[in-house]
Amino acid sequence: MSPVPKEMGSPAPYLQQQELSIILATLARMSSPTKLPVAPFWSLRPDKIIRLLEQTNVQPLVLTGIRASEKKVADQIMEAAPYLPRRLVLQGEPTLVLRPEAKRTSTTLGQVNIVDLVSLPWEAFGAHLLKQHMLSKGH
Repeated sequence: MSPVPKEMGSPAPYLQQQELSIILATLARMSSPTKLPVAPFWSLRPDKIIRLLEQTNVQPLVLTGIRASEKKVADQIMEAAPYLPRRLVLQGEPTLVLRPEAKRTSTTLGQVNIVDLVSLPWEAFGAHLLKQHMLSKGH
């Protein structure tokens, strides 16, 4: 969920834990304190998702609740994602068969006390990470 631009061609992380929406929304504050980049997969058409992946290279796009029955549409998105500037994070059913452009990732974030997580200054962390990235690139 870092605001640091992704490396082109890197796979989209796929999380199969179900209880992460609040945590992902909290971590999204690193890249924008006002606009939430988390949306249910079913709420966006594939062409809209592709347009969103073309808009920025700083704020990740998180699509949640992907079902195995939506595999065809999810495959279209996963196939395009490595070539678009915006980082894509996917969350859905553990039974979904993934394309090579996505990688199953596990996390222990679900075990974190949400009250402790929400109270941290995520906006400042994100600004610091982005600043360090830009300094390391000589910008």
